[in-house]
This record gives sequence, structure tokens and C-alpha cells, in this order.
Amino acid sequence: MRLLDPLNSLAPAAVATGGPGSRRIDLFFTVPELAQLGRPNLWHRWWIEGSGWHPSGGWRQRGGLWASAVSATAYTGGRIDLFGLGRSHRLYQAVGSGDLDARGEWPRTNHGRPGDRDIISAPAALASGPGRTIVALRTVRVVEDGPDVRGVWFRVLDVPIESIPTTSDPWRWRRQLAPGWPASRASLRAAPGLASRAPGSLDLFGLTQGYGLQRTWIGGDQAHAWETFDEPGEGFLTSTPSVAVWQNHERPELSAMHVACCYGPFGPLPGAVAMKSWLGRHWNKQHLIYVDGSTDGRGVAGPPVLVSWGKPRLDVFFLSQANLVGAGLGITHGVSEDGHSWDFSEILPVPDLV
Repeated sequence: MRLLDPLNSLAPAAVATGGPGSRRIDLFFTVPELAQLGRPNLWHRWWIEGSGWHPSGGWRQRGGLWASAVSATAYTGGRIDLFGLGRSHRLYQAVGSGDLDARGEWPRTNHGRPGDRDIISAPAALASGPGRTIVALRTVRVVEDGPDVRGVWFRVLDVPIESIPTTSDPWRWRRQLAPGWPASRASLRAAPGLASRAPGSLDLFGLTQGYGLQRTWIGGDQAHAWETFDEPGEGFLTSTPSVAVWQNHERPELSAMHVACCYGPFGPLPGAVAMKSWLGRHWNKQHLIYVDGSTDGRGVAGPPVLVSWGKPRLDVFFLSQANLVGAGLGITHGVSEDGHSWDFSEILPVPDLV
């Protein structure tokens, strides 16, 4: 079974922000192969409620030489932070702030790597406050006379935004986010996924060695063991989990989570996109939201990214390839207004790579 990992695949990134009447989705796309040629390879376009996709010409270049897919975060509508790997597989951060629609490249910061460990996956990033960002990455430490040590490390910013120092680095590498949390010892099949259902909580998702979905989480000061989902018919997942949350501000413990992954493949490419949801009190059964060829003969060609600006809306994006000769690649955009039925009729062109 072929594994589709965002470090090597053309996975889009997206973030949804804004309230009713001012909602927007910012979509990003990288082509890691171009970084090896010294060509900037991060593209950006955005959807604004009431006016559709911008810019009208397609995509805007944001610069950088990215060797992986990126992860996009936003706590407010005026700033976006992107995290990905540079050509030396160090962690980089790009920041867009102020006028997010303006032309030009976004400034970047090199965060390096955690000690003597190599980073072996694209990052998953989560912003839960103006001074609270967590980035999770799979790592490996090569041991000369023994088995390599694999796990998950975290790059953490956790300071009040008004007190961030200007003369020192406020970020820290951390192996543990809570005592006894098993995430640091995980040997995952693909990059992790991150989500937060409530203040002080953190959910981390990954794929087991048997291509099933697993989760571990922190609630308050308590760390929980890995939970696996192995109902009959579940599993066969082959990409990084992408997580969207419907926040319940009155009852945070009842906030819903939705997790999307590639399903399959049954050939050289994945066969479908699958989703599993925590509905506030229980998990539903894994089900397929898109099956290869279900829209104009197009197949799934890369990992999905799932976003939501609030219940009951969900948006999913993934690279797709037409089964018809000469039809080429596009990014399929799926929309659900109720969390159940989906419209996959919109296909966005990929950036012009020439």
C-alpha cells in the first residue's frame, strides 16, 4: 500500500476565518520539486464571502523554497502563519499580516530542528490564541549501534502577545507538552494532525503502522493514552489526518471534530477521501465523502485539507487528476453546508508552474 505523506506530496493548506458577512478562506499550495531548482514555490489565493475567489488571475506567489507542504494557522483575520520545511529540512515560518491580499513575498524565519534529530514529515500547526501556537513534527534520531529513535517533537510559542521579547527567541522546542504524554514516543506512518476542542485541550492524530487512525489528547493537566479506531471496515488510510473543529463555546466539552484522510489506494493513487467525526459525545463510523471519479471522472491525487469557520460548514481541498486524457491536474473543492451532503463541483486550476 502506497503511503501519501505531505512531505513528498502536493497537499494544499487552508485556513478559514471571519464572522458572518466577512468570512474568508485562504488557500496555499507548494510544489516541493521546484525548491530543488531554486525556484520560489509557495502560492496563495483566497475566497471572500460575497465576492468569490481572488486574485482574478489565479494565484499569488509568496516566495520561499519549500521542501514540503505547509500548514496554515490564523487566530484572527489579520494574520496568517505558515509552517513548512526548507531545503535542508529545517522548520521555517512565513508570516502574512495586515493586508493579506497585497502583492509580495511573506517574510520567513528559520526555526531549525530539535537538537540532534532530523525532521521527517511536514508540520502540523495550531494557533489557539494570539500568543499560543504549537507545531508538531515527526522526527528521527539516528543511533549508530541500535534502532533509530522515532517520535513527535513540538515547536511552541506560549507567551502573552504584548510581552513577546524583541531581543530573544520566544519559541521553544519541547519533547513533552504534558507529563507522561505518549506522543513523543509515537512511530507514525505520516505527519500528525492537531486540533483543540476547548481552552487547555489538545488533540493529536496520526496513522498507525497498520494504516488506521489513532488519537491521543491532553485535557487540563491530564494526558491520555493512544486511542485507536478499529471498527470493521475502518482503516486503509494513507495520508496525514486533517482536522476541523466546530467549537461549542457554551459547552466546550461538546465541541465537534472532523478528521479527513486519503482512503486507499487500490492502485497507484488513493481511491477516495474518508472522514470520521467526534460529535461531542461519541465518534461516528468512518465514511467516504468523495470516491474516485465521482465528479467529472476526476480522481484523488493527494492528501486533503479540511477547514471550517463554524458549524455546520465544512470545506475540503485536495489535488485531483482527471481520468480523461489531457485534462490535467486541479484542486477539487468540496463544500458541505450541513456536515453530511457534499458538493464537489468546483475545481480550481493549479498555479502556472512555467
